Amino acid sequence: MKSYFVTLGFNEAFLLRLLAETNAVQEDRLVIVVPRPMAEGTKSALENLRAQALRLRYPPPEVREIGLSSFDSALFEVVSALNPLPEPVITDLSMGMRMVDVLILISLLITGKQFRAYLR
Repeated sequence: MKSYFVTLGFNEAFLLRLLAETNAVQEDRLVIVVPRPMAEGTKSALENLRAQALRLRYPPPEVREIGLSSFDSALFEVVSALNPLPEPVITDLSMGMRMVDVLILISLLITGKQFRAYLR
């Protein structure tokens, strides 16, 4: 079992490509970190992702909305979402809001989890 810990922008195609390239299976975990409140474009991409994940037997997405008003509290929320995930953790730091990508990378380094990061 592996975990996917990513953010999502307005297009789910990049995340679907990551899942395909890394041989995702339904038993894996897929946690998507997005800023609160979630943008309409992200909501649409998430609904499309849910439909495709079900059809392709990828893990169902679990969404974690985080507040970005304070860096410290945002980092705490991201670390809290990451901690229970099994290793290895797979992420793509090219999707979604850059601030959330930075929080994901810092969280991976803080927790010391084994991870693989993609940049496109």
